[in-house]
Amino acid sequence: MNNDDRRTHPRYPLRAFAELGSSDKEWAAHVLDISYDGARIALLDDYHLCAGDAIQLRLEVPEMKVPKNTMPYIHLNGTLVHQQEHMLGIQYEPASAEDAELLKNLLSNLNISI
Repeated sequence: MNNDDRRTHPRYPLRAFAELGSSDKEWAAHVLDISYDGARIALLDDYHLCAGDAIQLRLEVPEMKVPKNTMPYIHLNGTLVHQQEHMLGIQYEPASAEDAELLKNLLSNLNISI
């Protein structure tokens, strides 16, 4: 079974900045595509992560309309699923109900129905 067969939500192109963190380090990341429960990202710096490692992703959404007094970031907690050199596939869940709503808004703004 390939990765496309396991996906429950389709992925769509998105170019956005993010910060990927593990229990002891953080890296600047670039989001390449996204769905409600996963993303493909690129890390340009050296990293020491393995499939199955727990990660946190803070996705910056600069053009998204967010409620007043809310930062344009979505916090996602998940797992590194696969990696190939500097490309990583991650599976995640929104860290809070507010993050879930922001993620839905982002996907909606991309004209994606989930």
